[in-house]
Amino acid sequence: MPARASSVLPLMAHEAYAGHHTEHAIKEAALYRAQGRAEHCIQLLLAPECVLSEGIADSALDLIWDRAERAAFLRDELYPAAGLPDVDVGLQMQIEQASEGLSSVGNNAALLLHRDGRPADEVQRYVERWGLRTPKEAAQSMKFMQNPLFRSYIFNYAMGKELLAPLLAGPDAVANFRRLLSEPFTPSQVRCRLS
Repeated sequence: MPARASSVLPLMAHEAYAGHHTEHAIKEAALYRAQGRAEHCIQLLLAPECVLSEGIADSALDLIWDRAERAAFLRDELYPAAGLPDVDVGLQMQIEQASEGLSSVGNNAALLLHRDGRPADEVQRYVERWGLRTPKEAAQSMKFMQNPLFRSYIFNYAMGKELLAPLLAGPDAVANFRRLLSEPFTPSQVRCRLS
């Protein structure tokens, strides 16, 4: 699927720096190569740590750029390079912030599909309407939700970000993020740390 200009920064932060690629590279070096912990040389797709990995990736953008820096980059660099020099960056960022509340649409859609047995076409329309997605984007989400290996994976995104939010706020946010990138945690260890 082609990326929208407004999704380039979140996608880069999620998949590369400081998200998945950064986490996996650091953990491979620190845990596998330095300590010989073989379990950290493979990427697990269906493990409890996935909720943390997706939480790290979904939180990365806010930890590397504040809103003013992001707005300046979008206005001065990215949108002009994409041929969109007249985009109202302030409005675009307000829309982005407002749409953060839609993060549970995918979770709801998965529940409608798998728990409630709703027809796929009805669930796709739900994703289009409440997720503000085009039919093509919603169909891609449906493929992901209907894949037997990944049908429950969708919960990792919103749940991971929610679980890590208390650790990634306040004066210790960067230090906690560094620890999450370099140390092996499980969701229950993070929860205990928050208790």
